[in-house]
Amino acid sequence: MKRGNTALEGISQPYAMAMIMLQLGAFLLTLTTLQALMCRKSSHNMLGLLLSFAILAVSYFIVSQGVPITYGIWLSVLAPITMIRLFNVDNKSWMATD
Repeated sequence: MKRGNTALEGISQPYAMAMIMLQLGAFLLTLTTLQALMCRKSSHNMLGLLLSFAILAVSYFIVSQGVPITYGIWLSVLAPITMIRLFNVDNKSWMATD
């Protein structure tokens, strides 16, 4: 019976990408919750969250298909940028109504 040594084999890129995506997803969920609590008039909270999770899913999918993890991480950076951009649009609309 041969046992594999995980330390010698290393961690697969899809596994590492999944762990990074879970952490980034938790961060984005926290960001959305804070935005919703601070700015109750926001119309883009769910849209931003769904777009961001879709970007994370695509990032993981391309890494699991064999693309290097570096490209997946760079693509996943678009998730918080998307949320920040949508929140900025909401902020400008609130300032215009005040």
